[in-house]
Amino acid sequence: MAKRRPKDGMDGLVEWQDHQYDIGHWTGGNTHPIYRRGKGSRRYGYLGIALGIFLIAVMLLVFVGSPLSQGGSAADVLNALPTLALGLLLPLAFIVVGIRYVVIGKEFERSAARKQALGTKRRKKRKQA
Repeated sequence: MAKRRPKDGMDGLVEWQDHQYDIGHWTGGNTHPIYRRGKGSRRYGYLGIALGIFLIAVMLLVFVGSPLSQGGSAADVLNALPTLALGLLLPLAFIVVGIRYVVIGKEFERSAARKQALGTKRRKKRKQA
């Protein structure tokens, strides 16, 4: 009997490239392979969290170093707060999505470990029988 080869993930990418311009092909829940749940999602999650923290630090440094925070009038500071709030939305979104991707990656690894353990138990039972 032929040995099974593990999936390398290229099948999904090839399908996506073949059908990316077909109208209605992706309305059934098919998404780009990067956005599918899988082992690599934890890396994207950590990247998103790091990017969000970096952007928040940059925004705070810009705001703290600006002339507004060093003696500007109260009206100037109040006028700058909506800009700061809007500027913090993107980094916060990166952090939230990053946390979600880390959780998805952990769930995937747990389910893969369970499947592997279950397969090991089944193989042992077959050998005993």
